[in-house]
Parts: sequence; structure tokens; C-alpha cells
Amino acid sequence: MGELDVLPPGSPAVGLPELTGTSHVVLWGACVLFAGQSALHWFMAACRTSSARAQQHELLSGAATGLCALSYQAMASGVSRMVYEVTAFDGQHQRICFSLLYAERAVAGALVFVNIAALARERRPPMAALVAVWFAETAALFFGNLVEGWSRFRFLIAAGVLLVPQAGMLLAAMGRRLHLSQLHAVYRFLSTWCSFCSACYCLVYFFSEVVVLFNTETEIIAYALLDGCAIGISSLVVTCAGPEVQVGLLPAQEAELSLYPGPHRHGFYPNPDYYDDNL
Repeated sequence: MGELDVLPPGSPAVGLPELTGTSHVVLWGACVLFAGQSALHWFMAACRTSSARAQQHELLSGAATGLCALSYQAMASGVSRMVYEVTAFDGQHQRICFSLLYAERAVAGALVFVNIAALARERRPPMAALVAVWFAETAALFFGNLVEGWSRFRFLIAAGVLLVPQAGMLLAAMGRRLHLSQLHAVYRFLSTWCSFCSACYCLVYFFSEVVVLFNTETEIIAYALLDGCAIGISSLVVTCAGPEVQVGLLPAQEAELSLYPGPHRHGFYPNPDYYDDNL
């Protein structure tokens, strides 16, 4: 059966699988941790009024972790819970999944990527392309739950293929302006870390939905840990980058301004505040 049975929150599920106590603890625990981190980011955003860039990173991190906290609270309450059948080595099994898990991952992950792109001083087109690829990758994994057999594996292959342009943009196309700056090491860590976490999402999906080695409880634990790594840790690293975030001009940006040599008594006047006025 490839169709999903959507269960309303609190509805009796006679003969259908239920979440274990460990799964409920993991969902509520993730909710509390993300809520605490979100409150910390909002508090720091209110305190960092002297730096527009630092405040921007805190706001994006607070939004991403706050969305995760709300989503995990909803999943712990049974919102968007669905039951479907998978074929394992020992026969047919019913599994529980949450469509909200994929929506939370897509939106919160996109906010993390926007935060990293802002750290790299990237313009909007590369940022939009990165977010679109991330949406497509997450959607491919979700669509795999709507089908069965080899169709599910093909959606996993599609998600794996989308990892290539995502990693290419993070590791090669973006971050050039950070070259020779103190932020370069932070950006390289974040881009490598997020690419690794994205690959782990596909790996957990393979063990959970394709070969069915992970049960629902293990799948929930694995995804909660990955969300904590990809969204929670990445947000902390961006906001803890230190005073380097407040640097007005990077070496690459100074090189851009040097294309218009002086004297500047007439004609074009370089505006060093351009990059702060167009965050």
C-alpha cells in the first residue's frame, strides 16, 4: 500500500502502530532544547543593537530554532502523523511518519542557508538557488514516502543527486569574498558541516525507508539528532563567529572598490557602507 493514512491528533488508532514512550521523550526534548536556543538568540538579538550584521544573524538563528521548537511540539502532540506500509525482509510493516518533519526541515534549513550566505556576503541570486536546491532535496525524500518499492529508491537517488549542486555552491561557488579574511575558516566549516548533515539525512532515509533497518523510534531519534546538528549547531556557530562578523569590508570587497581609483573629487565616489546598507 503506497497511500498514507492521515490520523487526526488525539484520534483512537485501533490496530495501528503508536509512538513509543522513548519517541515522545525525544520529540518533547527536542522541542525544549530548540525553544531554549531560540530564546537565547532572541535575547542576544535584543542586546546586539550596535551591530546590524550580528543582530541579523541572531534573528535568523532565532527564527530557525523557534520554528523547530514549534514543529517538534506539534509532532509530539500528534499533528501531521501518518501511517503507511513498508516491505521489509520479514514481511509488511506499518510505520509512522510526520509530514511536518519534512516541512520543518525545509524551512528551518533554508533559514540556516540564508544565514550562512549572509555570513559569506553573498548576493541574492546564489542564495535563492541554494534554497531552491535544498527545498527540492527535502521534497524528494518526502515524495518517497508517498510511493513504494523501487519508486521510493528513485526519489532517494534524486535527493542524492541534488546533493552535488548544493555542495558545489557551498564549497566552490560561494564564499569567495571571504578569501584571506578571518571569516573564511568559519564559513568553510559551516559549508562542509551542512553538506555532511545533508548527506546524513539521505543515509538515515535509506536505512529507515528503503532497507527498513531502522524502526520508527530509531528514525525519530536519528532525525532529531540531525536537526540538532544541521540547524542548532550551525546557528550557534554563525552567531558565535565573534567580532569578525562586524568587519565592515572584507579584503575581496576592498578589491572591488579599488576598481575605482582616486582622486575622488569628481565622478564616482566609493561608498564603503554599501555592503552594510544592502544586507
